[in-house]
Amino acid sequence: MKWVALLAAVALVGCHAYPRYAQSFELTRPIDGIVVSAQDAGGGFWEVTATNNLQEPVMLLWDESAYVATDGTSKRIIRGTTKRIHTDRDQPPHPIPPGATLQETCAHQDFVYYITNSPDTYVSCLRPVDPNGTGRLHLVFKVANEKRVCEIAVMFERDRTPQPDTDITHDGDWP
Repeated sequence: MKWVALLAAVALVGCHAYPRYAQSFELTRPIDGIVVSAQDAGGGFWEVTATNNLQEPVMLLWDESAYVATDGTSKRIIRGTTKRIHTDRDQPPHPIPPGATLQETCAHQDFVYYITNSPDTYVSCLRPVDPNGTGRLHLVFKVANEKRVCEIAVMFERDRTPQPDTDITHDGDWP
């Protein structure tokens, strides 16, 4: 029903497609013995990969990890396998045995909430608050009873390619 109302409003008012932003990632604070990377998994999600090259197991502490948006606000990271109804619950740490690789899809909590509630907020949630700013993924690992932070910079660049007519639309122009 929401979609029908949204489409009717768009048809009456006129519209422009929301701009999309390509994301690039750069490891800015590595952890010795753990190779960590991130990439855009599409739809507002990230794919985090961590390879444990140490001789002991490590844990990725999801509940202590965060995304810092381009405006400096901190947002909780939610694993992609978490059901929306459980996003406010504790997330168990993820063990990574020696020589093993973790590959997990995740997003910040606001995104997980808005994607299921409001198309307008969902799209605005994908846009960086400051497109010229840099977001940061802070991933906290527990290594030999010591917490270590890995930081990955998230940079945004506006995608200038024409978007298909199926994009969610609004009236007005976005920067």
